[in-house]
Amino acid sequence: MKSILALALLACTSASLRANEPPLALLSGSDLKANWRVVDEMKDHGEVSLTEGVLRLNAGKPTTGVALISKEPLPVKDYEVSFEARRVEGEDFFTALTFPVRDKDTSATWVLGGWGGKCVGISCLQYQSADENETTNWVEFKTSQWYRFRLQVRENRLIGFIDDKQIFDADTEGKKITMRFGDIEFCRPLGIATYNTVGEVKNLTIKKLAAL
Repeated sequence: MKSILALALLACTSASLRANEPPLALLSGSDLKANWRVVDEMKDHGEVSLTEGVLRLNAGKPTTGVALISKEPLPVKDYEVSFEARRVEGEDFFTALTFPVRDKDTSATWVLGGWGGKCVGISCLQYQSADENETTNWVEFKTSQWYRFRLQVRENRLIGFIDDKQIFDADTEGKKITMRFGDIEFCRPLGIATYNTVGEVKNLTIKKLAAL
């Protein structure tokens, strides 16, 4: 029943997302294939499972990823994605959230724990990766500890939070937004990936925000 309800909600994602309404849950139950596809374009990817709302991506060689199945267009501005994630095993990014921005053909990726385990940032702004632009932060993530993440996508801003602490507020007006070249591109328009690392994600939601 839960997976059927989730699928029905995702089928009307665009129509159901209104400002000031409750967020839409994107992970529920244990039926992964109802709402997500494993990115098989990532050769030698790890096993992926969904158990009682917890998405587990086992380590790939090097990447493992999933992409959301949505029959309607996702929002591209004035929305927020919220989730919890943790590194279970490994030393690189345990979550990389690919998300739509500006228009249906443009996405970027919020990398969490990349470049040896500590880098947090958006790939790519002005063709600069997550480790070299104004969103770059270096965070000491503890293995097995859950962290809360929020990303606000505005018309001309990207704002990120970890455990309710704002870590960047990037002005994107007039700046080129792209994805880092490679298998991560198959996670568009919204997806999750790991790199040589076992990661888990839960309580993934999306909600519309009132325009600024």
